[in-house]
Amino acid sequence: MAALEVGSAHLVGHSLGGAIAFELTLRRPEQVKSLTLISPVGFGSEINMQYVEGFMRASRPRQLRPFVEQLFANPALVGRKMLDDIIAYKRLDGAVEALNTIAGTIFKNGRQAVDLVPGLADLTVPIQIIWGEADRIIPAAQAKGLPASVIVHLVPEAGHMVHMEKAEEVNGLIETFLRTSS
Repeated sequence: MAALEVGSAHLVGHSLGGAIAFELTLRRPEQVKSLTLISPVGFGSEINMQYVEGFMRASRPRQLRPFVEQLFANPALVGRKMLDDIIAYKRLDGAVEALNTIAGTIFKNGRQAVDLVPGLADLTVPIQIIWGEADRIIPAAQAKGLPASVIVHLVPEAGHMVHMEKAEEVNGLIETFLRTSS
């Protein structure tokens, strides 16, 4: 943000990106106007390690498919191009090593090692969380019991990739939140 001379912005982060956006908000609250988290890491201990390990291990589209399908409530959304693109990414120099480092740090002993919930008390920016009710990677139940100041939207018939499965609904929630948070 400094390099682009952006003084402040509305942040939106998905999954691990949600945890990163949250941490930025904690460290630089003056730079964040609002925070939208989509199926974020860090709000409970459960994580689907079968998915994480299978995703990491797969080196061919056929091996990858059953794991990527877990990201969606409707697995028919997983096409060959998506799988090919993921495999191409995983073949970049250092990609698999980086994924292993992240998984070994963030998901120690098959559990989420990051706990963002205590940090909610330190945040003064408007926060919303959007979660697919059918998330098989990080359970949507992790959005329960959060402070009343956090707006939570559970989207039916959507999984971890709620922003792809229900793009119009998620975009509408974000647009409304941005209008009311400015």
